[in-house]
Order: sequence, then structure tokens, then C-alpha cells
Amino acid sequence: MEQQIIIQAAIRLFNREPVQALSPEHSWDESLGKEIRAWDPGTSAHARALKSGLLLWNDELDESHAISQSLDTQEGSYWHGIMHRMETDYSNAKYWFARTGKHDVHSSLLEVSSALIEQSREELLHAIEELSSRKAAHRRACLSIAEWDRWDASTYVNLVEAQSHADDEASGRLLRRIQRTEMALLLDYSYHAEFGGRLFESLVQS
Repeated sequence: MEQQIIIQAAIRLFNREPVQALSPEHSWDESLGKEIRAWDPGTSAHARALKSGLLLWNDELDESHAISQSLDTQEGSYWHGIMHRMETDYSNAKYWFARTGKHDVHSSLLEVSSALIEQSREELLHAIEELSSRKAAHRRACLSIAEWDRWDASTYVNLVEAQSHADDEASGRLLRRIQRTEMALLLDYSYHAEFGGRLFESLVQS
């Protein structure tokens, strides 16, 4: 897979509608998945992480997992954690995020997430007192991300798990957009480390 094809695939995945589910069940685009699987990244850890991320964004969890679990790198642990979060194995996801530790994308992730929350604040607070206590508490917890002083992967896992119980449309929409940002930033990081340049320049802090 040439760089231009990688770029086109990444942009297509970023713009997919609807936004990727928090726990996807089936491949999003079979033809795109075939292209990604056909790419041989060689032995480079960054390139292999890039392939793992592209597969995961295309909802191919098993194929992504086969790569990320073999990568003894921070990127590998991060993709591994996201995969387990998507398959709803939340405790395992937290383990791999703990292995990941603080990552370079976290500051940009928190900044963009806070901006997304501000865009969604009115919707999340609208008639909140009329919601069930579970949904109202969940919305407030999602809003609290904007108050974090650092990205907290474990708490975000808790929010994703809570969404599976609260089934709140507004909160789910926000969490999916945050997940999309996380995927884009980490994919951009892997791409930059391997090839230089950026996939999603506007998301990356200068």
C-alpha cells in the first residue's frame, strides 16, 4: 500500500458516516479492508501499528488485534487497548492503557475533546432534569472530561462502559466523536513516525 493510498484510506475512515460505533460488530467496508490487509508493512513497528490502526478503524477487530498484540511498543499497547475497549473487554482495555502510559497524543486528544464537549454542551444539558438519574449522571460525567487536567484513559473506558448501560443518544454521539479523534491522532502519530508528514494536521497541536 503506497503512502497516497494510506492517506486516502485514513481520510475515508475519518469521514465515514455514521461515525464508528463504540463497539462495532462487522467490517465497515470490505473492499477497503481487503486493500489494508494486502499491504505488507514489513518489520517496522510504526508501519505495523499503522496497519493495526487502519484495520481497527474499519471495524476489523480480530485482524487489528493479531498485529497489536505482537507489538511490544507503546503504540502497540495503545491500539491493543482500544481494540479491547471496542470489544467491551473493559478490564483488559484498562490493563493495556496502563501499559501505554502517558502518550504524546494525549494533550491534543484532551484539547479536541474539550472543544467537542463545548459544541455539545447545550444538547447534553437540554432537559437533563427530565432524564432518568442514570442518564443524567452519565451526561454530567461526559461533560466533566473538559475539566480533566490530563487525558484519563481508564475513566474514558468507564464512560464507554456506562454508555452501554445508559444508552443515551447525546452522550453516545459525543463519545463516538471523541473516539474518532483518538483514532485519528494515534493513526497520525504512527504515520508521522514512519513516513514523516501528517494525516490530520488540523488535529495535531503545533
